[in-house]
Amino acid sequence: MTLFGSRRCTAIVLAASVVSAASCDNSPRYDVEVAEPAPPVTRTLAVGTHRVTLTLPAKWRHIDQGATHRFRRSIGSISVSDLGPVTPRGLFDTITRARSAFLDGHLEDAQAILATFDLRRTLDDEESWREYKNRWNTLRRAGPRNVIDAHDVDAAYADLLSGIFHLPVPTAAEVFDDALELIRHDDELREVLSAQVRTVDGREARLVETWNRRSHAHRQAHMFVLDKGYLLVAQMEIGKFEALEPEFAMLIDSLKLGSRWR
Repeated sequence: MTLFGSRRCTAIVLAASVVSAASCDNSPRYDVEVAEPAPPVTRTLAVGTHRVTLTLPAKWRHIDQGATHRFRRSIGSISVSDLGPVTPRGLFDTITRARSAFLDGHLEDAQAILATFDLRRTLDDEESWREYKNRWNTLRRAGPRNVIDAHDVDAAYADLLSGIFHLPVPTAAEVFDDALELIRHDDELREVLSAQVRTVDGREARLVETWNRRSHAHRQAHMFVLDKGYLLVAQMEIGKFEALEPEFAMLIDSLKLGSRWR
């Protein structure tokens, strides 16, 4: 009893001493300034052949990989990628640029341009592929290490361009559906949770959310934008959907597409 009583008295004395010391403390007071967060950063980027302007918080680290730009921080990763030409207009433009590079003697540049898309997949028609296969193979072999008659190569370019120009034009919905098949090809367990028709800077677009069809985990958002025959996609890559959603929404709301890079 005496022990606990003694402790109580000691505590009271100490507390009184602290209060007394605090009341007699005449040392100067300093206001602590809290640093304001850095404002979001707006960038104009060459994403493949797309000229893209977008805004993200300053703390995101930017990685330029040419056709794909990645933005990373501790909560995850968001990317913006050029998926290449997806309509006859896009194919005609791309093959024309490759032909110009070839005629100027820039064989490696011509090959690099042709490598930005898969003609067989883009045609999505076995009969059309059989019609253009030989010409396409001639173009793909016409690099600096292979000696092919320049007239034969240019004739193959001309024939292919003539055929491409008259191909049927897919609807935006068909283009977006095909792009989703690419996602499913990379991850067979991924299924569509929702899809919305959108407009981004005057271009037709579709916002798609996917998740794992078995666990309903790993939810991701993908924004597909059809830009003058070419397809651009902004998507979540790594991280929790809820953590990435505000930044992803900022990116999408700020997205602008300018004249194409050449």
